[in-house]
Amino acid sequence: KYCRMWSIFHPTVVAILVIYVILYQCDAVQSASTTNNLMQYKKLEVPFIDLSYLTHLDTKRLYQILKDNIQNEFGSNNNFRQLQIDVSSSCLGDSGVLDMVECLAEENKNDDHGDDDVGDLSSPLHVSLEARMNHISPLGASSLFDRIISFRNQTSSSGEIDGNRIAKPEENVKDNHQTHYKQKSRNIFMNSLDLGFNDIGHGSGDKKEIYAFNKSLKRLIENEVGGCPRVLRLDVCGLGAPSCRAIGKGLIEREKHVLNQPSQSLRELYLSGNDAIGDGGLAALAAALKTIAKEDNRGERKQGKASILDHLDVSSCGIGDVGVEAIAIGIDSKPGGCIKRLNLSNNQITDEGAIALSKALINGRQKINDYCLDTLDLSNNHGIGDEGATALFEALECGAIRSLSLRSCSIKWRGAAALGRSLANIALDCSSEEVSLCNSNGIEVDISGNHIGKNGPRKKSSVHENVMNGMTFLSKRIKSSLKDAGLNTLVGSSLE
Repeated sequence: KYCRMWSIFHPTVVAILVIYVILYQCDAVQSASTTNNLMQYKKLEVPFIDLSYLTHLDTKRLYQILKDNIQNEFGSNNNFRQLQIDVSSSCLGDSGVLDMVECLAEENKNDDHGDDDVGDLSSPLHVSLEARMNHISPLGASSLFDRIISFRNQTSSSGEIDGNRIAKPEENVKDNHQTHYKQKSRNIFMNSLDLGFNDIGHGSGDKKEIYAFNKSLKRLIENEVGGCPRVLRLDVCGLGAPSCRAIGKGLIEREKHVLNQPSQSLRELYLSGNDAIGDGGLAALAAALKTIAKEDNRGERKQGKASILDHLDVSSCGIGDVGVEAIAIGIDSKPGGCIKRLNLSNNQITDEGAIALSKALINGRQKINDYCLDTLDLSNNHGIGDEGATALFEALECGAIRSLSLRSCSIKWRGAAALGRSLANIALDCSSEEVSLCNSNGIEVDISGNHIGKNGPRKKSSVHENVMNGMTFLSKRIKSSLKDAGLNTLVGSSLE
């Protein structure tokens, strides 16, 4: 009887064992391949540890891989100053991401080296962490922000660490003990932090958690020892106007502490895809910029100092004309000193908002002898047509903008003709001695994706003839203006 049963189940058992062995070997090979891939990045000037999309590995295994690679980096080159870590889409959750950060802190103590082998502890270690799509909650993000702040607070006054260990979310109530470190440690600075595509703003719907997150976000930005990352990405995180108010308050408080250290504060802020921000959120940011500008105008900020933000991305945030008018007031309050690059693409902005922004830029250009904005992106705002584009081209013509993008808007041939006139006037204003300067700091305009050839519900033949006549006249006008200015070789045959 048993022999007969064994003869029946024997092939099945053998097949299961074979499949198990194959899967085990594949996991081992893949893990070894992962480690080998990490090692090859050591040849780069900036070490890069890639732990992204490793959903088949648990948190403990990822922690060990990160620990081994950091140890190898410290062992081979204890003077390296930058480190990039990518743990995106690895299903880490709150505790997993905090474990990665704690691993970085632990391995940075250099407690296994003697005094002659601790490296250059005076130079900080700049870390870039990318943790997109990891199911991080508002509470987890708050704990992460507090841990990043502690990196700077612990070593701001001396070379020793004597700070609080930030507990994981599940330990906040159970364990509040303090851990004191006495080993020598290099100062850690989180240069870039990317938490995009984590449902931080909505979370579980608990208002207390969201309030705690906004409070931690404000503390991160305002940190007086420069603990905030220079680049902060919170794309598609469900953030709303309250988070923008927290960011604005943090920026205002930050200016009181780091007036002479722009490199150790927030410089680039990415909030793309948070459609709950809307006009209210952008107005809150604009109010903060205006408040800071008032203090600057009183002489508290040195002339020629860096702008408040180098880059602000609020694309796909449900912003309309009201929000644009608010940010226009903020830019006008400190032309050239508020924002260098502004991305307002994929919103609900119309000609009215574009005209308001253009007026602010033209007015600001009259106050300074430089660009008010280096880059302005208003692409995919279908409410911007010929009237709004013409106003923005006037700002471009007077030197208020260096790079303007109006891709996929509603610009037609009249708007294109306005661009041609502005370019011709710019060419006329450039003297022969300034030709090389115009080439080196060249103006950039992008109006691709617009139906320039369409001009209302006319017959195809009439529209085609009208457009061709208009474009021919425009081409001749530009060529004539360039020739009169002696710049006919500037564009070559690109107008053909």
